[in-house]
Amino acid sequence: MGALPNDWMAILNDMVAAIQASIAADGQTPITGSLNFGGFRLRNAGAPQGQGDALRFEQMMKGADVASAATIAFPIEGSLFDVTGTTTITGISGAFPGRMVLVRFIDALTLTNGTNLILPGGADITTQTGDFAAFVCLDGTKWQCWLYPRAQNDAILRPASSDHFGPTEPAETWSGMTWADSGTNTLWRRNAADDGWDYEHRILDDATTDLQWLGTPIGGYITPHSPPPTNDLRYRYILCTAGQTGVGGYNEGVLTGETVTGSSPNIVATAVVSLAGSPMDGQTIRLVNTTREFFRPGATEGITQLSQNAEHDHAGAVRGSADVQNSVTPNRYSANSASTTGSSGGDEARPRNISAVYYRRIK
Repeated sequence: MGALPNDWMAILNDMVAAIQASIAADGQTPITGSLNFGGFRLRNAGAPQGQGDALRFEQMMKGADVASAATIAFPIEGSLFDVTGTTTITGISGAFPGRMVLVRFIDALTLTNGTNLILPGGADITTQTGDFAAFVCLDGTKWQCWLYPRAQNDAILRPASSDHFGPTEPAETWSGMTWADSGTNTLWRRNAADDGWDYEHRILDDATTDLQWLGTPIGGYITPHSPPPTNDLRYRYILCTAGQTGVGGYNEGVLTGETVTGSSPNIVATAVVSLAGSPMDGQTIRLVNTTREFFRPGATEGITQLSQNAEHDHAGAVRGSADVQNSVTPNRYSANSASTTGSSGGDEARPRNISAVYYRRIK
């Protein structure tokens, strides 16, 4: 007995169900469940193009070399790239946020810090052959270098460490490097042009060399055993003595308009503070080591008084009398006259004292 129409219809329905549950080669059939590859691999997948695309092994491999240019772009696949050539790089073209790549520089070139290419410390970097740099894409348009290990095993790691330590500056330098100067206890950073050092900060070592100078208020006077340093950008003192503003003088570059008038004990010596960043910049101050004036508590600072004794007098008189006899009438004559005491003392009125050399903090 042959197959009936209903039998053929059942076969056709089974075929339709099988086709609907299959994956179409042209991608028209969406997958509705997890695919079980049974331990096999998906081969010959295409390179990902955007969000939602699957990655493939090439994404984790070394990518194609990138020629240096003003703006470079990393291929969509690859995690390590060699950058060749010496053209200055000022930017990296966009990618997806969060992408990280490792770059090796084959030649020496300049990386220019900017809004699109953010470098450690905000400073340009001159690369050396074999240097590595780690970059991360922040928002699709900006890339930040978050690690820059040098080929010489030095690293620009801010602010964890310095690239050079010692009392003399390093023979080899590069833009952005740091130098811990043990001679002055100062941390310096190499400038963008790689031709000088910018002050970073002072390295505190102990109370006797730093905290004693930082603890004095601006405008305060001290009489230290030894002069405060003049090369620390966090503070500056002046020696309250005239004649110290010339080359090599303690007050060189921080005082101007110095004047000295009068003679001892009435000398007047002043100067004007000339130091950018000082709260006292432009103020006229008295050089008390030269004027030798005493400090006296008062309600207002800077009021001066000339030498003076309290009002007093020295009373005294000389009196005498004599009898004169003559043939006519005897007489008594009297005479009175003023007198002065002998002089004593020096050229000024002062209490017992001991000299001290004053310094004043102006920054």
